[in-house]
Amino acid sequence: MESAPRKTDRRVIKTKKAIRSAFSHLAAEKNISDITVKDIAERADINRKTFYNYYDGVYQVIDEIENELITAFATALSEIDFTVVINNPSLLFDRLTNNINRDIDFYSHLAKREENSSLIRKIINTLKDKLKQSVSSQITVSPELLDIVADYTVGGLVAVYQSWFASRRKVPLETLSQIVSTLTFEGVNGILMNRG
Repeated sequence: MESAPRKTDRRVIKTKKAIRSAFSHLAAEKNISDITVKDIAERADINRKTFYNYYDGVYQVIDEIENELITAFATALSEIDFTVVINNPSLLFDRLTNNINRDIDFYSHLAKREENSSLIRKIINTLKDKLKQSVSSQITVSPELLDIVADYTVGGLVAVYQSWFASRRKVPLETLSQIVSTLTFEGVNGILMNRG
Protein backbone atom coordinates (compact mmCIF):
# COMPACT_ATOMS: atom_id res chain seq x y z
CA MET A 1 0.00 0.00 0.00
CA GLU A 2 2.89 2.38 0.59
CA SER A 3 4.01 2.09 -3.06
CA ALA A 4 0.73 3.54 -4.42
CA PRO A 5 1.52 7.18 -3.46
CA ARG A 6 4.99 6.90 -4.99
CA LYS A 7 3.48 5.58 -8.23
CA THR A 8 1.02 8.48 -8.32
CA ASP A 9 3.79 10.96 -7.56
CA ARG A 10 5.91 9.63 -10.43
CA ARG A 11 2.95 9.87 -12.79
CA VAL A 12 2.25 13.45 -11.70
CA ILE A 13 5.91 14.39 -12.11
CA LYS A 14 6.06 12.74 -15.54
CA THR A 15 2.89 14.46 -16.76
CA LYS A 16 3.92 17.89 -15.48
CA LYS A 17 7.35 17.44 -17.04
CA ALA A 18 5.70 16.59 -20.38
CA ILE A 19 3.51 19.70 -20.12
CA ARG A 20 6.47 21.94 -19.31
CA SER A 21 8.58 20.40 -22.04
CA ALA A 22 5.77 20.91 -24.55
CA PHE A 23 5.44 24.52 -23.45
CA SER A 24 9.17 25.20 -23.77
CA HIS A 25 9.27 23.71 -27.28
CA LEU A 26 6.25 25.78 -28.30
CA ALA A 27 7.89 28.90 -26.82
CA ALA A 28 10.70 28.42 -29.35
CA GLU A 29 8.22 28.37 -32.21
CA LYS A 30 5.68 31.06 -31.38
CA ASN A 31 4.93 33.96 -29.08
CA ILE A 32 4.10 32.87 -25.57
CA SER A 33 0.82 34.80 -25.83
CA ASP A 34 -0.17 32.63 -28.81
CA ILE A 35 0.35 29.28 -27.06
CA THR A 36 -2.92 27.57 -26.17
CA VAL A 37 -3.85 24.72 -23.85
CA LYS A 38 -4.74 22.72 -26.97
CA ASP A 39 -1.23 23.31 -28.37
CA ILE A 40 0.39 22.13 -25.14
CA ALA A 41 -1.89 19.11 -24.75
CA GLU A 42 -1.23 17.97 -28.33
CA ARG A 43 2.53 18.44 -28.00
CA ALA A 44 2.59 16.68 -24.60
CA ASP A 45 0.42 13.86 -25.98
CA ILE A 46 -2.22 14.29 -23.30
CA ASN A 47 -5.83 15.41 -23.43
CA ARG A 48 -6.98 18.83 -22.30
CA LYS A 49 -8.73 17.37 -19.24
CA THR A 50 -5.39 15.99 -18.06
CA PHE A 51 -3.81 19.42 -18.54
CA TYR A 52 -6.55 21.00 -16.41
CA ASN A 53 -5.94 18.43 -13.66
CA TYR A 54 -2.63 20.24 -13.06
CA TYR A 55 -3.03 23.79 -14.34
CA ASP A 56 -5.80 26.36 -14.76
CA GLY A 57 -4.30 27.62 -18.01
CA VAL A 58 -1.15 28.42 -19.94
CA TYR A 59 -0.18 31.33 -17.70
CA GLN A 60 -0.16 29.08 -14.65
CA VAL A 61 2.43 26.90 -16.42
CA ILE A 62 4.47 30.03 -17.14
CA ASP A 63 4.13 31.23 -13.54
CA GLU A 64 5.26 27.87 -12.19
CA ILE A 65 8.31 27.78 -14.47
CA GLU A 66 9.18 31.40 -13.66
CA ASN A 67 8.79 30.85 -9.94
CA GLU A 68 10.93 27.71 -9.96
CA LEU A 69 13.67 29.37 -12.01
CA ILE A 70 13.66 32.50 -9.88
CA THR A 71 13.59 30.49 -6.63
CA ALA A 72 16.52 28.37 -7.82
CA PHE A 73 18.57 31.45 -8.71
CA ALA A 74 17.53 33.30 -5.56
CA THR A 75 18.53 30.32 -3.42
CA ALA A 76 21.89 30.10 -5.17
CA LEU A 77 22.47 33.83 -4.61
CA SER A 78 21.39 33.73 -0.97
CA GLU A 79 23.84 30.92 -0.21
CA ILE A 80 26.80 32.85 -1.56
CA ASP A 81 29.16 34.84 0.63
CA PHE A 82 29.85 37.90 -1.52
CA THR A 83 32.88 38.86 0.55
CA VAL A 84 34.38 35.56 -0.69
CA VAL A 85 32.97 35.84 -4.23
CA ILE A 86 34.81 39.12 -4.78
CA ASN A 87 38.05 37.15 -4.56
CA ASN A 88 36.71 33.97 -6.18
CA PRO A 89 33.90 34.94 -8.60
CA SER A 90 33.70 31.49 -10.15
CA LEU A 91 31.71 30.36 -7.07
CA LEU A 92 28.77 32.51 -8.16
CA PHE A 93 28.90 31.50 -11.80
CA ASP A 94 29.33 27.81 -10.98
CA ARG A 95 26.05 27.97 -9.05
CA LEU A 96 24.29 29.82 -11.89
CA THR A 97 25.68 27.30 -14.40
CA ASN A 98 24.31 24.42 -12.34
CA ASN A 99 20.87 26.06 -12.35
CA ILE A 100 20.96 26.55 -16.12
CA ASN A 101 22.03 22.94 -16.61
CA ARG A 102 19.00 21.75 -14.63
CA ASP A 103 16.57 23.35 -17.09
CA ILE A 104 18.74 23.87 -20.16
CA ASP A 105 16.00 22.95 -22.65
CA PHE A 106 13.69 25.61 -21.29
CA TYR A 107 16.38 28.29 -21.43
CA SER A 108 17.40 27.22 -24.90
CA HIS A 109 13.87 27.49 -26.27
CA LEU A 110 13.13 30.69 -24.40
CA ALA A 111 16.23 32.40 -25.79
CA LYS A 112 15.31 31.59 -29.39
CA ARG A 113 12.41 34.02 -29.64
CA GLU A 114 12.68 37.76 -29.19
CA GLU A 115 8.94 37.88 -28.48
CA ASN A 116 9.55 36.05 -25.20
CA SER A 117 11.44 39.09 -23.92
CA SER A 118 8.77 39.94 -21.32
CA LEU A 119 9.48 36.69 -19.50
CA ILE A 120 13.23 37.24 -19.82
CA ARG A 121 12.80 40.82 -18.53
CA LYS A 122 10.88 39.52 -15.50
CA ILE A 123 13.66 37.03 -14.75
CA ILE A 124 16.29 39.77 -15.18
CA ASN A 125 14.47 42.15 -12.82
CA THR A 126 14.01 39.47 -10.19
CA LEU A 127 17.64 38.40 -10.44
CA LYS A 128 18.77 42.02 -10.08
CA ASP A 129 16.60 42.44 -6.97
CA LYS A 130 17.93 39.21 -5.45
CA LEU A 131 21.53 40.13 -6.28
CA LYS A 132 21.11 43.56 -4.69
CA GLN A 133 19.54 42.06 -1.56
CA SER A 134 22.31 39.49 -1.22
CA VAL A 135 25.17 41.92 -1.84
CA SER A 136 23.77 44.73 0.33
CA SER A 137 23.24 42.35 3.24
CA GLN A 138 26.97 41.55 3.23
CA ILE A 139 28.77 44.59 1.79
CA THR A 140 28.13 48.30 2.37
CA VAL A 141 27.44 49.85 -1.02
CA SER A 142 25.41 52.92 -1.94
CA PRO A 143 22.05 52.09 -3.55
CA GLU A 144 23.01 53.97 -6.73
CA LEU A 145 26.26 52.03 -7.12
CA LEU A 146 24.49 48.77 -6.35
CA ASP A 147 21.91 49.49 -9.09
CA ILE A 148 24.72 50.02 -11.62
CA VAL A 149 26.53 46.84 -10.55
CA ALA A 150 23.30 44.79 -10.69
CA ASP A 151 22.34 46.19 -14.12
CA TYR A 152 25.81 45.51 -15.48
CA THR A 153 26.19 42.04 -13.99
CA VAL A 154 22.74 40.59 -14.64
CA GLY A 155 22.13 42.38 -17.95
CA GLY A 156 25.51 41.33 -19.29
CA LEU A 157 25.14 37.80 -17.99
CA VAL A 158 21.74 37.29 -19.60
CA ALA A 159 22.92 38.82 -22.91
CA VAL A 160 25.92 36.48 -23.01
CA TYR A 161 23.80 33.43 -22.24
CA GLN A 162 21.21 34.42 -24.87
CA SER A 163 23.98 34.71 -27.47
CA TRP A 164 25.38 31.38 -26.32
CA PHE A 165 22.04 29.64 -26.81
CA ALA A 166 21.61 31.34 -30.21
CA SER A 167 25.04 30.09 -31.29
CA ARG A 168 23.95 26.51 -30.55
CA ARG A 169 26.14 26.30 -27.48
CA LYS A 170 29.45 26.13 -29.34
CA VAL A 171 31.46 26.82 -26.18
CA PRO A 172 30.96 24.44 -23.22
CA LEU A 173 28.74 26.02 -20.56
CA GLU A 174 31.40 25.63 -17.89
CA THR A 175 33.93 27.47 -20.09
CA LEU A 176 31.42 30.23 -20.78
CA SER A 177 30.73 30.51 -17.06
CA GLN A 178 34.42 30.91 -16.31
CA ILE A 179 34.84 33.59 -19.01
CA VAL A 180 31.80 35.55 -17.79
CA SER A 181 32.98 35.19 -14.20
CA THR A 182 36.41 36.62 -14.95
CA LEU A 183 35.04 39.34 -17.23
CA THR A 184 32.40 40.45 -14.76
CA PHE A 185 34.43 40.51 -11.58
CA GLU A 186 37.66 41.89 -12.94
CA GLY A 187 35.70 45.07 -13.65
CA VAL A 188 33.17 45.01 -10.81
CA ASN A 189 35.72 44.01 -8.17
CA GLY A 190 37.56 47.31 -8.53
CA ILE A 191 34.36 49.28 -8.09
CA LEU A 192 33.14 47.34 -5.04
CA MET A 193 36.53 47.40 -3.31
CA ASN A 194 36.77 51.19 -3.79
CA ARG A 195 33.24 51.90 -2.61
CA GLY A 196 33.00 55.09 -0.68
